[in-house]
Amino acid sequence: MYWYDTRQHDPKTHDFYLKRSKVCCLADLPGFDLGQDVPIDYMHQVLIGCMKKFLVSVLIGVAGRRGRHKLNSAGLDEYNRRIVRLEKYTSINDFARCPRPIPMLPRMKATEIRFNLIYSSIILFDKLFPVDPITGVSDCYETLLHFHIAMRILASPALVKLKGKLEEAHAFMMIFVNNCKELFGNTYMVPNMHLMTHIVTDCKRFGDVNSFSSFPFENFLHILKNQVKGYSKPLPQACRRLAEHRNDPRNNVPVVSKTLTYTLRNNGKTLVFPDFVIIARKKGGNCADCACMLKTQEVILVDEIKQTENGVNIIGKKVDLSIAYKLRRADKPKVPFPSTEVGEFRGVEHAQSITRSADEIKNKMFYYQPPDPNEKCWIMALLHLI
Repeated sequence: MYWYDTRQHDPKTHDFYLKRSKVCCLADLPGFDLGQDVPIDYMHQVLIGCMKKFLVSVLIGVAGRRGRHKLNSAGLDEYNRRIVRLEKYTSINDFARCPRPIPMLPRMKATEIRFNLIYSSIILFDKLFPVDPITGVSDCYETLLHFHIAMRILASPALVKLKGKLEEAHAFMMIFVNNCKELFGNTYMVPNMHLMTHIVTDCKRFGDVNSFSSFPFENFLHILKNQVKGYSKPLPQACRRLAEHRNDPRNNVPVVSKTLTYTLRNNGKTLVFPDFVIIARKKGGNCADCACMLKTQEVILVDEIKQTENGVNIIGKKVDLSIAYKLRRADKPKVPFPSTEVGEFRGVEHAQSITRSADEIKNKMFYYQPPDPNEKCWIMALLHLI
């Protein structure tokens, strides 16, 4: 059994691979660097690899590994209850799949694991792991937080461009990798865990992880397969259908720059923007599309959409935002990392309704209210909108 040594090693360069007995044919391409031009895939390495491995370890457990961090039966039941409740706060307009309970974990798709890692994991596992009586901190939950913050930074096109954010993401990722060894043992440290220490280097070269992931290829694969209608000569079939689609003048629509304009649909109950929709929440019903942030940085939970002579107004409850959590930094232990830097908040909903113009809406937010009405709600920025 091989496991990854968590000590720092020199990265492998292009010359290192050229000295091997068998060299990949990609080395013959002019200007191609075998050490830097082959990025780590976000979909298979991070989601289906590391995150799914973490979920299996704490929810199902694996024989031969330390089982003390697997949730007990009460924790598993609470996790499933939160999954069921989370469905009415998960918008099908923003996420391809709704969350599914623990028995479906082995068959989960990458899009479901992505939603779990980037948004719902810190909600689902909140206060479920045992707390260390000495430090007063849950080591397993804090390890998950380090992974969660690192990937929220790396998955955001805006955050990866901010000065110092990639260095912080790398520091959090190293803490996650090292903590996994302490929590789950040496057998947990497979090569996949080692690759996580290099993903920040790829983001420095290529941008956020979505810019070099397999998601666009997997999405297009469905379209490509639909072009083949028979068993004979599948490649010419696909090429001809794609050429016909490319040459069709109806598909050559000029790209129009996106502006934050909206239209009213569904009898005035839905605001449709270029990148998102806002739908008034229903009492006891779906609340997935009701939260929005205004240009004044206020967060409103929309209860009603009204069209007046002066335009469209939204009526709803304002949310007082606060820091959801603070996480210790490796390089600055006395200056904790606040959740607000990655667009995550806890909030208290006002009792009084307020009215604002729909023109003030800046973007949409992810919203979740725990079962206890006295507990603060969760507000998170949707990464593809910031």
